Parts: sequence; structure tokens; C-alpha cells
Amino acid sequence: MIIQSNKLLPPTSRVVRFYQCSAISTSGPQINGRLDLSDVQIPYDSQFTTHMTLNPESQNQPIMYGFLGNNITFIMLKITYDETNPKCVIEEDQYIEYWFEDNPTQVRYINKLLLLTGNSTKRIPQIYLNNPGTVKVYVDVLVANLEQEDINLDDINNDVATFQNLYYNSIITDTYWNCTKLVSGSTQLQVINIDNNVALYLDYDEIDTIERNESKYELIIDTKSDTIIYLKFLSLFEMFQAHSRINWVMDLKTERYLTKDQPSLDLTPPVIIQQSGVTPIYENIYVYPFERDPITSGFTIYSDDILNYFIYDIEDNRDGKIMVNNATIKIREYGHVEELTGITQLGVYDIIVTIKDIANNQTLANYIIIVDDNAPIITFKPNIGDIFNMVIGSSDTRIPSSGVTSDDIIRKTIDNIYEFWQPDDFFSER
Repeated sequence: MIIQSNKLLPPTSRVVRFYQCSAISTSGPQINGRLDLSDVQIPYDSQFTTHMTLNPESQNQPIMYGFLGNNITFIMLKITYDETNPKCVIEEDQYIEYWFEDNPTQVRYINKLLLLTGNSTKRIPQIYLNNPGTVKVYVDVLVANLEQEDINLDDINNDVATFQNLYYNSIITDTYWNCTKLVSGSTQLQVINIDNNVALYLDYDEIDTIERNESKYELIIDTKSDTIIYLKFLSLFEMFQAHSRINWVMDLKTERYLTKDQPSLDLTPPVIIQQSGVTPIYENIYVYPFERDPITSGFTIYSDDILNYFIYDIEDNRDGKIMVNNATIKIREYGHVEELTGITQLGVYDIIVTIKDIANNQTLANYIIIVDDNAPIITFKPNIGDIFNMVIGSSDTRIPSSGVTSDDIIRKTIDNIYEFWQPDDFFSER
């Protein structure tokens, strides 16, 4: 006798899943077994979360342990297969390979979840992943580590994480509600890839420095654990705008956060606020005050002297106040092209001040300064002494009915006035 199974009812789904701090095995709606995990507590001192994409046939992809070195005490991998590919449902193809750095010939396999734990003396070495299949695989990673007192540069092997083809708004943050100030703030930067998946979580507290490499369109982030993160952008413009956003949010992180749309591009240049009381004698021409050394009679006017004389403050819509000494200054003798580091001679000088904000928006100010402490030389007309007669003909229509004026005396007595700086010659060039 052959017993034919009932094909009218679908087979019962049997899965192991997680539910209310337990791992449970189910058969349809029925729970067949339960492993209570509520009492499991795994200590750690630092943690790192990231997301990886494994393209089909990719090999030897290291799991980034971030700032934790190459030997850790906890790791969990969650594997997701690209559901847009019909082959993702083929059970035989639902796996990836992994191997440890200290045993590269022993290849192991993962289906959907991997959980490994260690302790301070028996740590988990660096893990590498392979995707031998034809379906794209997404890997979410949670890594944690106990304090490792003997960690050094050899342990972390100069960890480097590189993220490429980024736009300015590929850098976002998390968001939390700061109920004490009724505003939203953030705790970390997040780097999202082209699929809008988070590829890197970077806590603010882990960031040491951020530098720019303009030739390669990249931001270089050095972390407290000496891990170096390279953020490579599609253009110099994208890099500058991304740096501007990062600086903006970190400047007031408890009250600011980043989304893909907020804040938008920064295209506004900074504003230079000039010192009050500093006024030109003609357009942008100024007489610069200075003092000679009482012993040597020499003087030196430095770049900072000029900046602080003219500029009271620099304000930017995104960066806030910019330090005056962040401005760059070029000093040239008027009519010459050679740049000077300071002014030590009397003369007329062309000053160009440039200030840029973090987004590379630029403001330029041009001043022409006259450095001259020589008194003018008056040459009197011949035969003019301490006493002279003002003989003016009655036909001179310039004399008002009120009598002789100071202009009349000047015209009668002075032949010429010589100044070190000749304003007429200078203005005629403009």
C-alpha cells in the first residue's frame, strides 16, 4: 500500500528565529523549542557597526573592525541576499565563505547569521569574506571589543577604510531628541553608499582629526585608535561641501544633525567686517599708521599688523565666526609683482586679503596703503621773507569784497609743496 501525502495543503514552514530575547524553533505558528537569551550578557569596552556589500564572485573582502584593532571579542554578521535577483531563492546558493587571517586555508560557510565571541585572552582574529555566488549579498556587522592594553600599530596593522564615489550628502548622521533643549542632535557620522545603505558608522568621540587632500578629492579622518578613514568624493566641489557639512554638525552636535537634504549646499562667501574708524582717503586708498624704532629709526609692518588694522571680524553663514588670522594676505609694492613678507620701507603698497570658508567660498578685499611719515616740504617764492607786502591789483576778480583770504596768501607766498607720495600722479593712473 502507498500512502499519498495531501498535496492540497502547503508544507508547514519550519524556521529558527528570534523572539522576545529568545531563539525559537517554530513549525508554522507552533513553537517547538526555545533558547532563552535574556540572561546572556557579553561585556565590551568599545563597539563598531558597519555595512558591507559583497558583489558576485568577490574575494578576500576584510570585515572592517573600525577602531578596535584586528583581534576582537565579539562579532555578529547578518546576511541578506539581493531580492531583486530571482536566484536569491535558490537554497543551495544562499551562502558566503569566510576565513580567519591566521588560518587562510580553512574556508568556512555562513548562510544568514554568524555569531562569534571571545574574551580578553582568546580573541577573534581578522575575518575575510568571499561571495562565490551570482547574487549580490549585504552584510550587516556588529563588532565589539574588550580593552586591549597591549594593542599597538602592529596589532591594528595600520587599519585603513576607504569609501569611494561619494557625493557631499553621502555623509549623514543619526538623530536623537534632546528633550532638555527641545531640539534634535546627533552622536555619529554615517556614510551611505549608492544604494542608500549605511556603509560606516563613526562616533564623534572616535574622530581625532579631519584633513583634506584636494588633489585626490578626499577627506582623511584619523581616529583615536589610529585607524585612517578615506572618504573619496566625485569632485573637489563635493569634497568641500561635505567637509562644510561635517564641520557644521560637529560644531554643535547636541543640537544639529545631517540628512541628505539638510543642510543644503553652502554657496555663500564669508563677510569681512572692517574696523570702525578706518576710512580711506580716496576709494580703497588708506594712509597706514606706523611708528619707527626710537633707537634704529627703522620699522617693520607685518602681515598680521595689516590684517588686524583693517579687519574687525569675519563671519560666515555656515561656519560662524572665522579667525582673522585664517585670512591669507599678499603684500606687493605698488606697480610690482614680487610678494613681500612685510613692509620695511616707505612707499605705496598693494594689499590683497583673501578669506575662504570650509566650503571654499571666497571673499577678496583689496587695500592700497601709503606708508609715509615724511612731512611735506614747502618751497616759498623768491623774495618772500617773514614780512612781505600783499600787493594785489584791483582788477583781480578773485579777491572778494571782504578782503584778503588765506588762499590769497598761499598763492602769493608758496611756490610748490613736495610730498613723498604724489597723489596727483597716483590718481591719474586709476
